[in-house]
Amino acid sequence: MDFSRQIAPYGRIVRVPASRGVHLGIKSGRQSGLRLGYSQIANPIHLMRKGTCSYRKALYLMCRNVAANLSRCPRPEPYVDRLGRCLGNLRAAFDIITGRLDPARILSFDPARGGGR
Repeated sequence: MDFSRQIAPYGRIVRVPASRGVHLGIKSGRQSGLRLGYSQIANPIHLMRKGTCSYRKALYLMCRNVAANLSRCPRPEPYVDRLGRCLGNLRAAFDIITGRLDPARILSFDPARGGGR
């Protein structure tokens, strides 16, 4: 979304069916639940601040992810770390309040120890 919004003023955006990508939110991704949960909040806010995502779209994305994590946390899928995602969502909410929200903060999180610096 971010990339397409940035290049939109320069020409037509096209779809390439043969292209492939990796989404870190899928079960075969390489990201912990804690980091993904944090990014589910931090990334939409970052894009909104950059002006490449509307407030409404960012709020929709965040609410959808938080609702899914909370509703499935009591009985999570075996391949999804719902508790980690919920903790990441909470960490991001805390960082919003303290003014420390930054997508790059996930790099300092050590999921094995349950948090970050």
